[in-house]
Parts: sequence; C-alpha cells; structure tokens
Amino acid sequence: MFGEEIARIRKLGVHGVLFQLLNLLNVVASGLMMWKALCLVTNSESPIVVVLSGSMEPAFYRGDILFLTNPANTPFDIGDITVYKVPGDPNGTPIVHRVIESHLSPNGSQMLLTKGDNNGADDVALYRGPEWLDADLVVGKVQGFLPYVGYVTIAMNDFPQLKVALLGGVAIFLLLNKDHSYTTDQTLEQQNEEELSSLHNKIKNLRSVTIDILDDSGRQNNQLDQTNSTFSQFANSLLSTSRHHGRSIASNSTLRQYRTIAWIVGAVVALWLLFKLWHVGGGGAQAGEY
Repeated sequence: MFGEEIARIRKLGVHGVLFQLLNLLNVVASGLMMWKALCLVTNSESPIVVVLSGSMEPAFYRGDILFLTNPANTPFDIGDITVYKVPGDPNGTPIVHRVIESHLSPNGSQMLLTKGDNNGADDVALYRGPEWLDADLVVGKVQGFLPYVGYVTIAMNDFPQLKVALLGGVAIFLLLNKDHSYTTDQTLEQQNEEELSSLHNKIKNLRSVTIDILDDSGRQNNQLDQTNSTFSQFANSLLSTSRHHGRSIASNSTLRQYRTIAWIVGAVVALWLLFKLWHVGGGGAQAGEY
C-alpha cells in the first residue's frame, strides 16, 4: 500500500531524510513563532479559539473560529462577548459568553457577570464559588469569526486517534513533498560546483597565458637590450672609423700642401734658370757684332 512512499524515502537516504525532518521542524517552529507574535500583538494568550458548544447561538455556532484581542487598561462594556477561563478548571477550557453586568470592586478591579445567549441562567455556577468574574481572568474580547472552520479541531479533540493520524499524514506529506525540493537543491549545488570548477580552470588558463606573455615580454626586452648594445657598438665603430678617416684626410692634406709648395718652388727655380740661360745667350751675340 505504501510501497512507493517507502521507496521514495529510501531513495532520499539518511541525509535526505534528516534534511526533510529539519524542513518539517522549520515549518513547526515558524508556526510557533507566528502564534507567539500574534499573542504579543493582540495581548492575548489565546488570540484564536474555537466554539465548542451551542451556548452562544444564534450569535456563534459550534465549530466557529473566533478572533480575540485584549487591549491593556481597557474595561469591558456590557454586551461585549468575552472569552474567559474558570480558575481551578483542570482542562482550562475557554468559555465564550456575553457580559451582562459590570462593576468595580473595592480594590478598583473590574468585576463581570457573564451569560450565554442560549442559556437560561448566568454563569455564577461556572465561577466555582465567586459570584463575579474578575476581569483579569478574561482571555480576550471577540472581534471577528469564521463559521464552521473549527470543526477540524473539534474532531481531533473528540477523536485523539484522528489527531495522530492527521498529524502523521501531514508530516509524511511534507517529507515526501520536499523530495523534489531536495533534489532541486542537490542539482543546484552540483551546478554551482561545476561552474566554480569551470571558473577555476579558466583562471588557471588565464594565469598560464599571463605567465607566457610575461616570458615573451622578458625575451623581447632582452632582444631589445642586445640590439641596443649592437647599435651602440656599431655607432662607436663608426665614430672611431670617422675619426681615423678624418686624421687620414688631415695627413693627406698636409702632404698635398707640401707637394704643391715643392712644385711651385721647383717651377720658380726652373723659370729662373731658364731666364738666366736666355739672358746669358742674348748678351754674347751682341758683343760679337762689335
């Protein structure tokens, strides 16, 4: 009958079952927190109660849910429908009845007399001795209601086995219904791990590329340094060659000057000798005619 459900629970495994139990406890804790918050807002220990009898018909019927508030330092008026607990009642069953009389006691506290709309007598017999109800025993004043919604609570109170079965069914439903959520969480977690692993690999590849770029830059810098050194050596060689050539040109220019001077001197001497020879030859001819 429950073979499929048992198989699904086995499929979850120990960690999955514990995870679902934590989710169930989280739901229960959230409900308790909401209930306590509602108690603080309404200033009532029981802000929601269920009508268990027909003593307030036709105003309220059995199974109606009532919503209560209990404002601090606010007296109750005649005609208000209140919910109170009788002192000494071992079950602490709340009673929903209307205020029909009210007065102040010698110590200044408000005293009430209540009665069910469908009852023939007041509630003095329910007070277990006192003839008046102290207002401090009132849980709250009715502010609204939902008809017949509380029959589920009445059924669980009348049949405790139904309460156990219902709560167990809800727990199993939540446990099995969270299977998809748990699987989805596992899938998302696996996807996140895969994305992180992919990102890690990309970072490693980027780091390798960056290191290669740095190595290439270092090699290029070394080549530039070597080229710069080569050009420096070449420039020094050119400078040395230029200086040597300059010195050579300077030496050749001096030699040419000496040669030119020598040619000029030689030419002058030759002309002078020719002049002398010509002059001497001419003088002899004239003397011979005499």
